[in-house]
Amino acid sequence: MKINRLLGLVCLFVFFFSHSLLAQEVQTGSIENLDQDNGFITISGQKYGYSDQLTQVFIGEQQVGTQKMDVDMVVRYTLDNAGTLIHVEIIGPDEKLRLLNQN
Repeated sequence: MKINRLLGLVCLFVFFFSHSLLAQEVQTGSIENLDQDNGFITISGQKYGYSDQLTQVFIGEQQVGTQKMDVDMVVRYTLDNAGTLIHVEIIGPDEKLRLLNQN
């Protein structure tokens, strides 16, 4: 009885874990607005929440802080199930990437 119950819980855990991974679709868009005081960002017309503690921002393989995000940047991003940014990769435009790499 206990083994069946344990197997049931493990299967349930695997289902929810795999479902949450599938929900994390990678998207691409352009930053249109940053409301840093309130923790919101608008990317291609959609408003998302972000957090300095939760959101990871990258340029290539290097992790940088959320303060590197700016209006008109092109980003590849992933959301959690609540619609909060969890992963952002700055991919353009080239002139903004050059400025960031120089600093």
